[in-house]
Amino acid sequence: MAMVQETYYAFQVAYTVGLAPQVMYLNPDGTFSYVPVWINTTSLTAVALIPNTLFSVSLAAANDAYGTGNTGFGPAAAFTTAASQPIAQSYSAVYSTKSLQIGFQILIVIQLNTIRKFPQILLLFLM
Repeated sequence: MAMVQETYYAFQVAYTVGLAPQVMYLNPDGTFSYVPVWINTTSLTAVALIPNTLFSVSLAAANDAYGTGNTGFGPAAAFTTAASQPIAQSYSAVYSTKSLQIGFQILIVIQLNTIRKFPQILLLFLM
C-alpha cells in the first residue's frame, strides 16, 4: 500500500501597530505565535484581530510538522478589518443602543497544483 504524502502549512500574518510592523504566525487555535507553526490543515480562523487594520497573509508548505522541505512564504493576500463600534455613544439617535458583536473569520482555501509547487491561496473575509 502506497503511503499518502501529507502537506503542512505555516500561516504568516503581517500587520502594523502604530509605526511598528509585526510579523506573526497562526497557531492551530487561531492565536498568534512568534515562530512558524506547521499545521496539517487547509483552513484556519484567526481570532482577536485588531479593528481597522490592514493585514496580509502568506503561506508556506512543508512535508512535515517540523517544516522539512518548506517552500518559503509565497505572495501575500491582503485585507482590512472593519472598524470597531464606538466605545462611547455621543448621540443616542446616531448609534443603535443594541449591543453589537462583530466577528471576523478568515477562511483560507488552499488548492495545490502539484505536490512540490507552492499552493495558490484564496482569501475570503467573512463577517
